[in-house]
Amino acid sequence: MLAPCAAGTALLLLTHLARAQTSSLIDLGSGTSAYGINASGQITGCLSGGNGATHAFLYQAGVTIDLGTLGGSSSCGYALNANGQVTGYALTPAGAPHAFLYSGHVMTDLGTVAGATELVGTAINASGEVTGYAAATPAPYPPPLSPQNALVVAEWFGATGPQGFTFLYAQGQLTQLIARPPSMGSAIGTGINDGGSVVAFEVYPGCNIPCPDGGAYLDLGGTVSALADPSLFFAAALAINTAGQVVGWGEDDSAYDHGLLFANGSVIDLGQNTEAFAINTSGQIVGAQKVGLYDHIGPEVDGFIYRAGAMQSLDIPGAYAAGINDNGWIVANNPTLGHAYLLSPTVVSVAPTGLSFGTGVIGVTASSPTCGACTVTITNGAASTQSLGMPALIGPFGVAKDTCASSLAPGATCGISLDFTPSGPDTNAGQLSIAIGGMVYAALLSGVGTDTVSLQSSSATVGIGVPFTLTWSATAGATCSASGGALAPNNAPLDAWTGTKPSSGSLMLSEAAAASLDFTLTCTDGSQMASAHAPVTIAPPTVKLSAAAASQAVGQPDTLTWTSSYATSCSATGGVTGDGWAGAKAVSGSAAVKASAAGVVAYTLTCLAGSATAKATTSVSYNAPGGGGGGLSGSVLTLLAALALRGGVTRGKAAARRSAGCN
Repeated sequence: MLAPCAAGTALLLLTHLARAQTSSLIDLGSGTSAYGINASGQITGCLSGGNGATHAFLYQAGVTIDLGTLGGSSSCGYALNANGQVTGYALTPAGAPHAFLYSGHVMTDLGTVAGATELVGTAINASGEVTGYAAATPAPYPPPLSPQNALVVAEWFGATGPQGFTFLYAQGQLTQLIARPPSMGSAIGTGINDGGSVVAFEVYPGCNIPCPDGGAYLDLGGTVSALADPSLFFAAALAINTAGQVVGWGEDDSAYDHGLLFANGSVIDLGQNTEAFAINTSGQIVGAQKVGLYDHIGPEVDGFIYRAGAMQSLDIPGAYAAGINDNGWIVANNPTLGHAYLLSPTVVSVAPTGLSFGTGVIGVTASSPTCGACTVTITNGAASTQSLGMPALIGPFGVAKDTCASSLAPGATCGISLDFTPSGPDTNAGQLSIAIGGMVYAALLSGVGTDTVSLQSSSATVGIGVPFTLTWSATAGATCSASGGALAPNNAPLDAWTGTKPSSGSLMLSEAAAASLDFTLTCTDGSQMASAHAPVTIAPPTVKLSAAAASQAVGQPDTLTWTSSYATSCSATGGVTGDGWAGAKAVSGSAAVKASAAGVVAYTLTCLAGSATAKATTSVSYNAPGGGGGGLSGSVLTLLAALALRGGVTRGKAAARRSAGCN
């Protein structure tokens, strides 16, 4: 027995179901995969046995039974009927995969047929009839795959494998049921209903990636007919119910998967990025949604149930639904965590079955997750007090608040609130589990880790040839690429910025020409991408030059003042011989100049930065004594002349008054 649970405790799952209002997720344990469930709640699948080996198991009421092998290292159960009979594959002592029938605590080898060396049982009906696929495969044998891995099976047969065929085991006899001529490829049997109708999918031979090309088939009493064409590149039938409704999935020309329902001579597409795996007597369909390209089932996947023409999420992030019984109980697998689950009504409720936290920065606890308080609530609907174990977590999730004690009274509730600190990019999968009354309940957790990138420049504006430093930091492990530096007309980089960069660092640069540059760093990690920008203006030089007086007397000093921006050197020209103006100058300053002869003198200052120049010129008019000013300025002379004129007028008026006898 592997991972046994106490026998009486699992009755919580099965008793007082009339009082159960919600479904909870029961964890079947680490290293498990579940593929089939019958009306009694028995489950089959395979359980990791270490060293890459697996063993088929039969689970019922909290007890997991190891079904063993056919003398080899591995086995796996793929389907079971209402009587608890199981089929799948098991390795022989020679390592050959053979289909088996487990019944009455005995595993029976179904043998071989038509020269087949590899046989895999994929489905079983109420009468114990088994169907599956077989091939004449030389050793070393490829690993048998479940019918849910239809694309992988099909690619193996279509690209490199031998011809495969569908077999039927009935009344102790193994027969070749659907065999295609070699030119038409392989027929992979996947499902059988209680009326003996068998479904299969065909794979055409000799294809390469993208591969395969094939369709879904139905065998009714030895008559093989193709199911409705869904107009897809590939289509597989995987399960059939008593009403003859068939489900499966196919892949379109763009490598997107589509769940399919074949019924009444037509086909219904359940939507892009879906795969349908099982259907019960009521026509309820379960499978996977959010499937990636090329049949990729990753941590982003979720399970669905399709009923009454509507698709509904099962709220089991990271897991897909693999089987459903006539009571609506569902088995699910989480490939990322390596756990299988039973989703069914329970007296003790653990809800919700899944929490999605949204996005968060890697290494930083999310402050505003999309699930709000992100609380899993436990409600005891049983008539007796239930013992509660300590919560256990898988993945980058933590307990923020726990109001649960070691026991929970009838009708009472408690809650466990969780937080999320992404440990890596893309979807981070996890699980909260807690033992209640001897069973392990679970809630599946999901959040997306995002990268951060920062980029700063030591200066927003610098001159040509002046060094500045770019400093950046990104999420550790991210792959970063730099762009936006100076480029030549042929787009060749002119500095050391462009190209691959480590996730953090700094770089000193200087640019040879004026420009407005947008330095950019783009970092990727998984499917996540983040960018940061640092705009830097490489400014050309500017210069201003002015004289204290625009007009000056010969021999009198005048002062020239200048300022420049983003210049590395300046030089002066003009002036007059011997005035000290011409020659190298500081980038800002002042100088006294004068002239010994009358005239207009021009002074020029040229400042450089790299190959860029800036120039400023000012002029001073020098005046000779007596030649329009002597030692006095023109304005002073004008004022004196006005005063003299006024004085003469005043004296004339005074003389006239005296001659008139006025005092």
